[in-house]
Amino acid sequence: MYRAPDGTTYYVVDGHVHWWDASNENYRDPRNADGWIRCFYDYHKNLSPADYVWPFELYQKYPEERMIQDLFTD
Repeated sequence: MYRAPDGTTYYVVDGHVHWWDASNENYRDPRNADGWIRCFYDYHKNLSPADYVWPFELYQKYPEERMIQDLFTD
């Protein structure tokens, strides 16, 4: 939440926010799909502070409800 000098508050959403399902059940090509999500997860795991690293299963299939909570509630 951003608070402007006049006190007005705004939700700020990064332009690269999106929801995805990279679960095994959603793989079109298991060989390539698994490597893709593991590559993205490794960036997350190795570049994020330890307190912010998610379990692989959560990163693989981020629940829609959790995304809404993370973006607009917490």
